[in-house]
Amino acid sequence: MPWALLGAIFIVLLAEGVLRYSRWPKILPYEMGRMEYVVAAEQIARAGAAEVSIVGSSRTRESLIVPLLASRLSDAAGRKVTVASYACSGAYTSDFEAVIKRLLRDGNPPKVILVGLGERDLIDGGRLWDQVALFQNLREVREDFDERGVDALNDLPVVARQHAGHYWRTLGLREFLRFRIVERVLGNNRPRVKSPAEGGLTIWQTSSPSRNLVKKPVKKSRVLERAESTRDDEMPSPALANSLNDLAYECQRRGVQLIFYEVHRSNALRKAFPRPLYARFLRIIDDVADRNGARFVKLGDLGLKLTDSDMREPSHMSYRGAQRLTETLSLRVLKPIFAPQTHEKAKAKKKRKATMVPSLGTPGEG
Repeated sequence: MPWALLGAIFIVLLAEGVLRYSRWPKILPYEMGRMEYVVAAEQIARAGAAEVSIVGSSRTRESLIVPLLASRLSDAAGRKVTVASYACSGAYTSDFEAVIKRLLRDGNPPKVILVGLGERDLIDGGRLWDQVALFQNLREVREDFDERGVDALNDLPVVARQHAGHYWRTLGLREFLRFRIVERVLGNNRPRVKSPAEGGLTIWQTSSPSRNLVKKPVKKSRVLERAESTRDDEMPSPALANSLNDLAYECQRRGVQLIFYEVHRSNALRKAFPRPLYARFLRIIDDVADRNGARFVKLGDLGLKLTDSDMREPSHMSYRGAQRLTETLSLRVLKPIFAPQTHEKAKAKKKRKATMVPSLGTPGEG
């Protein structure tokens, strides 16, 4: 056997040994875009499903502050509650379905799955990244083959590579190795920070927490352009509506509490959208939730009035807005799940105060 081949085999085995026993990387390399999907899939594989798992698009990603939510729920429960956001840029409900099915396959599935939703999530506007296969297994590819035919086989190499990567870590971590090599070559030695999938902040929440539409307004023409690109008759896409119903059905079947919540958009963008669109969106989500034992939390239910200070740009919330929504959603929706006794005691105390008769004083006074 040639020495060069032996040397190559030795290097590969050495790299495999180092990666396997060092648990590299301690913090997953992270950037917005396609890498979000890779990070989410790897984090679920290495750490399992978070007790509270957040799924959605970039609008969902920016709508909640993961470390704050974890802190509030841990305080309420009197123990550590794990929270992670697997929300990714450009995701649609078909991507949500793939991520949620992967979470449900975990040995310890989530206690609660939060799915942030807006009208766009049910309108197929073309895909930036089709990464569904990262979260699938061979059985799901076979099921897809029954529905999509030969096209489903395009996902087979990715699914097979993901499966093999669980055992051969050099293959499984290839995206992160490539990412770090490119960083070194380009000299982009950015600080290592946890991604939302690992319980950290988003890149925008870290890099520009003070940005909002009041400080940096967006031209009305840009808002109108975004609204006009959304046709009223395109919502819902039948395939995306089916994905939403299927993921809700799977959560109900596995006994996992599913909570849909409405994600805010700027007031200007809301007014620019076709008027019937929003009403139809609410009806669709209400119907899916009712049929599958899920809950749909509308912004109006939370009593939270959001303004341009709460929006980073027309479609994404600012740090301040995410902080306000996180606090309110935690207090009104999630804390009763993790600390039901405390919640019931607080309700009983409030009820007692409301029914108490004011004292009229003792006889003979006055």
